[in-house]
Amino acid sequence: QTWIEASARMPGLPRSTWINGIEPSRNEEGTVYVAINNYRNDDFTNYVYRSADYGATWQAITNGLPDRRGG
Repeated sequence: QTWIEASARMPGLPRSTWINGIEPSRNEEGTVYVAINNYRNDDFTNYVYRSADYGATWQAITNGLPDRRGG
């Protein structure tokens, strides 16, 4: 197995963020979810992504999540 830098493939993700969690799908091979935060830079935006091709491409899946910015 080889690790790759995936953050550049995540649309809208700023630099200097932190990984909250990584969770592989239990039902779909090659699918993984990642939650990322940037609160250390006063950015409380939700950053949640999904890859269905072993991390080759990523889609933001924050649609419908409550907006945490500003309280």
